[in-house]
Amino acid sequence: MRVALTVTEPGPRLDALREKNGAKKPDLWGRIRYDLMDDASFDDRQAAEEHVREMQIRLARQGYAVNGRADIYRTYVIELDGSKMPDHLGWLYVGQTAKPVAERIEEHRTGRRFRHSSKVAKNFCRPRLDLADPGEYYLREDALLAESRLRVRLESLGYAVEGGQEQYQKALEESRNTCSEGDLT
Repeated sequence: MRVALTVTEPGPRLDALREKNGAKKPDLWGRIRYDLMDDASFDDRQAAEEHVREMQIRLARQGYAVNGRADIYRTYVIELDGSKMPDHLGWLYVGQTAKPVAERIEEHRTGRRFRHSSKVAKNFCRPRLDLADPGEYYLREDALLAESRLRVRLESLGYAVEGGQEQYQKALEESRNTCSEGDLT
């Protein structure tokens, strides 16, 4: 699905433009999804472009492949040698990936690829997918936040946790706010 800005009003004129250009570039001009459009119009190009970005994010979060991006992110958990963290329930590593989870875990385990955790490669015990969030995320930003939320949750259970740093402060604040709201009721 392509989400873009146009100065042509939706309706017969846009349909005719799609028909004309679709013959030249069928991969770029697919079916026009009027059901996903809103009635917004703008006099200011910057405001219109911001609206397009917001619409792209909203549709991606709903699972649409927007403008050629069709990544699906998942979180994963790896158990590390807990004997090195005796004061905790265990030692875990959390991550998120758009790759198949098994492939990403194998990269960590073997230490192959430049983007792996050396702590995981040295202390790998086993995957712990039973502790991972089962959700799917269509934006990397959402996956990073889910990874950090997972870290906060596992730490609250008593685990020592590596990884999940990118959105950690935001996830920690969310957790505190949720606890505070729960205390008020």
